[in-house]
Amino acid sequence: MAMNFATSTHKREWLFDAASLEQKYAAAQQAAMDSLRAANDTAQPVDDAPDAKKQKATGDCPITLEDEAQLKLYYQIKLKAICQQQQLPSKVLNAALLFFKRFYSQASCLEHDPLRVMPTCVYLACKVEESYRSAESLCKGMGIDANPVLRFEVPLLQGLQFDLVVHSPYRALAGLFKEFDELRSQQSSELDQPLLSAPSQVLSTAHAKARSSLDILVMTDVPLLYPPGLIAVAAMRSGFRRVQLACHKFLQHIAQKAVQAANGTVGDAEQQLLASLSALDALAAEQGLIEEAALQLKAAEVDRRIKLWKKGISQKADNRGQAA
Repeated sequence: MAMNFATSTHKREWLFDAASLEQKYAAAQQAAMDSLRAANDTAQPVDDAPDAKKQKATGDCPITLEDEAQLKLYYQIKLKAICQQQQLPSKVLNAALLFFKRFYSQASCLEHDPLRVMPTCVYLACKVEESYRSAESLCKGMGIDANPVLRFEVPLLQGLQFDLVVHSPYRALAGLFKEFDELRSQQSSELDQPLLSAPSQVLSTAHAKARSSLDILVMTDVPLLYPPGLIAVAAMRSGFRRVQLACHKFLQHIAQKAVQAANGTVGDAEQQLLASLSALDALAAEQGLIEEAALQLKAAEVDRRIKLWKKGISQKADNRGQAA
């Protein structure tokens, strides 16, 4: 979407600090637990005194926040694979991932199965980013029924608070490389000498590696923690580093532009930029250590525990209803 990020709802409503985001995840999981417990209590007759151990077995949360994070990550990887298989543009991938992340910052996998949320996010992103696919054709490519996706579109929109404004770090990355190319063609002093003298093939490799780094970053919580422009800078720096090209002066140039936009001081802006980039590098490194085969097994186990627990809650409520 072509609009000013500084005044957007993306910046105002959907960026959090790490502690606040963790609190939101915990609150969403607790709200799901409270909802299920309330339903269970409603089904229980007043004179039925439950056994404490049985109540604990069906009342305690079957998964941790880390379990839920891994389940969500697994489905985001699947979401990316679907977008690639169906040759959807990066703007659709970015929007679908953001919709998924935003939805689960307000909700829990205990209530909403990511198997349904994930394809609905892709379908909605296609509509929002003007790459429309019918639900039938999109779901046919996924090998799933379109009806659950269509039925979940409104609940998804409600979870997103009907706010579909998204800004893309992919677009920001393209803009950074365009600016870099212009400065290089001018042999600008804003660029480090290794960047000015590097062969075109090396720079092309750096661009590809930056894109690869960005692909890793968007799979983490980073899009809910940092602006897309800063995510793009982190990816670009990573790309240059991976071909052993220094880019300190170019980072100073970016910091100076940030100062002009915010009326700050150059030294502070540069230090803040470097600190943020270090944090982003750490998150990318952590993501890079994840083994997809192990993640798939973990996600299957977490999903199994959720379904068994919800089945136990439902059966317990049914039994109490019959006893009443």
